[in-house]
Amino acid sequence: MLSPAADDQEQRGSGPRLVFQFFQLLPTLTVAENVMLPMDFARTVPVRERHDRAQRLLERVGIGDQANKARSWATSASRR
Repeated sequence: MLSPAADDQEQRGSGPRLVFQFFQLLPTLTVAENVMLPMDFARTVPVRERHDRAQRLLERVGIGDQANKARSWATSASRR
């Protein structure tokens, strides 16, 4: 059962969650900034650690070299 709205803030990022995947990045952000955006919302990763964590995650999926590129970086194949 889901907890009341007041308790949701404490539980965010504390366990597995359902992720709806879509193939669009925010056009005004770089690839790394798009990865860091959920970290900003959840506030579970300290600000000073977000960029390094985003870089590690991008490297993990094989696109670490694309981190500082704008949205147009992604071909349809690399967005999948």
